[in-house]
Amino acid sequence: MQSLDIYEILVKEHEKMLLAYVTGLTGDLDQAEEIVQAAFVTAYEKLDSLRDKSAFGAWIRTIARNNAMQAFRRSGREVPTEHTVIAQGMEDVFTAFDQVSEGDVWEERLTAVRGCYEDLPEN
Repeated sequence: MQSLDIYEILVKEHEKMLLAYVTGLTGDLDQAEEIVQAAFVTAYEKLDSLRDKSAFGAWIRTIARNNAMQAFRRSGREVPTEHTVIAQGMEDVFTAFDQVSEGDVWEERLTAVRGCYEDLPEN
């Protein structure tokens, strides 16, 4: 299997998750779609630098989060401090999904998400 084929599989596995993540950060679906597309381009260009291929989900979220923060700065929009708290909470949720093994069932995933949600600060 060629690297482009592998990359296509990775995109299909992660694009919906990444779009949900970035939309949560930006609150703007159109902007989120642009940020996600740019993140996948960057990931493709730098895929060889990713040492642990199983960490692709966390790595692409980091790229997308950085792209979102850059977009805030470029537009003159203040980068809200609560976004870092929200981003960390969202990162915890998505990391929980990454850590669930293939044999686990959706009920266990839901329990993991609920646990992350309960750990989020009130404000």
